[in-house]
Amino acid sequence: DQMGQAVEQALLPNSTLMKVLQRRRASRPALVVWAYPDSYDDLRSVKRTLWELGIPLAIRPLEMRQRIVFSSNGTKSSAQ
Repeated sequence: DQMGQAVEQALLPNSTLMKVLQRRRASRPALVVWAYPDSYDDLRSVKRTLWELGIPLAIRPLEMRQRIVFSSNGTKSSAQ
């Protein structure tokens, strides 16, 4: 099943994602994005949009079929 929405829709100015990012911009948290190799084109769009908004981005590349695993006690990510 498809979860979420397409990157193009998520990056629209009035999307839920963009509204949340605008609210959190003041605290300057880094957004962590997990990316599979077949999603690098979408990742470029995300990077460009977040850079324009001044939102730090941390990228976690994944191998195909590798599961995304995280927890509140996991590792910290930092943006460059």
